[in-house]
Amino acid sequence: SDPRFGSLVTCVGLFLVPTIFAGMVSPYAIRIIVKDRESSGHDAGYLYFISTLGSSFGTLVTAFYLVLLFEVNTILMAAIGVSVILGSLGAIMNPGRE
Repeated sequence: SDPRFGSLVTCVGLFLVPTIFAGMVSPYAIRIIVKDRESSGHDAGYLYFISTLGSSFGTLVTAFYLVLLFEVNTILMAAIGVSVILGSLGAIMNPGRE
């Protein structure tokens, strides 16, 4: 009966799975970059610093510039393309890592 309920269900349906996968990236990346226990805190902190900086920069650039220049679908496809390219480069550069 509440029209907001349909929007909520749709948003959860669209964003739940990508959010779960995005949440899996940082712990896995920490596992990859940590070489020993002594530097694990430093490495994790550095990774989260870079992640937060990138998220802030991406949000500000998208909100203030990209949406004025491009359609949202174009921005989304470009972001997906960059993610796929970076992921592929990471897989190619470290083929023996699990």
